[in-house]
Amino acid sequence: WRPMSPRSEHALSCEVDRSATTDLQPLKAAWLHSRPELPLPIEDARASRAGDAPRSARRAALAHVIALLPTVLMWFFCVVLRAAIPAVFAFHACMLLSMLAFCALYRLDPWGLVPTRADVRRNLAACRLSFVSISVGSIAIYLGCRSGSAPGEYLGVPLSTLRALIELFGIHEPPLPYAFFGLYFTLANPLLEEVFWRTFLHNELGAERPWAKALLAHDFALYHLFITSSLMPHWFSFCCAYPFLVGFGLALDRIARDERFGIVTAIGVHAGMDLAAAFWILDLRFGWLDILQRA
Repeated sequence: WRPMSPRSEHALSCEVDRSATTDLQPLKAAWLHSRPELPLPIEDARASRAGDAPRSARRAALAHVIALLPTVLMWFFCVVLRAAIPAVFAFHACMLLSMLAFCALYRLDPWGLVPTRADVRRNLAACRLSFVSISVGSIAIYLGCRSGSAPGEYLGVPLSTLRALIELFGIHEPPLPYAFFGLYFTLANPLLEEVFWRTFLHNELGAERPWAKALLAHDFALYHLFITSSLMPHWFSFCCAYPFLVGFGLALDRIARDERFGIVTAIGVHAGMDLAAAFWILDLRFGWLDILQRA
């Protein structure tokens, strides 16, 4: 045995360090990506899923502006134009394009916002059960309000007034095309909204803080007010619809964050509510259940 010279010892040490770094590089990257609370190196952050990259004040401000776009759209289409069907398509296009533009601007992977196949398989049963229970329960509540209202009224509002307003918003005879539109609304709207509110904006605005959750729930409820106040009295919109929608937004966020349910179950809950809302609007317009009211 002969001791190494300092130069040889240093060379061997560098070689071992390079070998260890090379061998552990995949492990290090995988470990860092599994720990979202740790900052990623620049090269890893560029390849991260949407919502994982570091935030800036300008980026957060842009996300807040995007969160208010649905309110501006609904004001324009419901108050100015009074056009229900174009409002829905414009709303969906706004959510989709704003998310894609944001991801392109900050070099994020937009597929990181979408539930994975593993998420769908894991939570599909809960999604189906939630959809059925929420839709049936919500329609049952509507039927109770419908049958309990005075003849020719719904919650104190004349049915003739409601039907004239809904027709003014572009829903005319025959009902079949609007039934198909209701099916599209039930399938597409929950997916886009849950990805938009509960994934994209939740990640960007740091909604793990209570005030941020409340702000997002407020923004979620706010754009609905232009829809409900166009049909129902203001007392109903502000005293009933708004508190319910804030609570609904908070509940959906809680469901989406819960590992037992996830975003897929939140989509099912939202879809059940949207199916009931579509049924409510179409029945008020075409009078399918007028027979339920007392003579």
